[in-house]
Amino acid sequence: MKTVLLVCSCLALALVMPGAAAARQGDVFEPIPRAECQHLQGLAEKALKTRFSLTPNAPFLYMTGDAENERGEAGRGCILIAKGTGRDFPEGPAALDLKLRQAFQGWTVTDSGFYGNYETSGGRSALTQGDRLLVIEAGWEPTIEAEALAQKKCPQSPIDACVEYFKPAQLLYTVKVHVARRMEAHR
Repeated sequence: MKTVLLVCSCLALALVMPGAAAARQGDVFEPIPRAECQHLQGLAEKALKTRFSLTPNAPFLYMTGDAENERGEAGRGCILIAKGTGRDFPEGPAALDLKLRQAFQGWTVTDSGFYGNYETSGGRSALTQGDRLLVIEAGWEPTIEAEALAQKKCPQSPIDACVEYFKPAQLLYTVKVHVARRMEAHR
């Protein structure tokens, strides 16, 4: 009896959530076609000379407004992720962002208080193309060893101020490209 109930529960869940691609109430964005995401993946890999993983249907959040009046628009989208160290990405987050923006020809940089600001350890930018929105995030976090070194060398400073003391292998980089399409009802 329990097995039958479990099968029925799974079937009901599958009918309610077909492939997790169904839009949730309040969603503003939906995934772009997988082929488009794969095309962007190829451009990103060529630009940064590294591999990007691809998740075609991931959570997507776009922040709008400013620091005092922020709000988010959510939905689903494609996400590309590359990871490495400062050895893999010696040029730093802002340069990685620039390389990706140049690779994504035909996209226009948006002017928003949440995007386009890069500090030493990272930042993000946003681009649009028609009803598509693309967000680039590039940044690093220090290893545990680098954090300990920062506590000794510059204990009163933010971690960004201590980067001169870190070896490239002590900077753990993550580069993300989020892409989604604004749903018809929200254009």
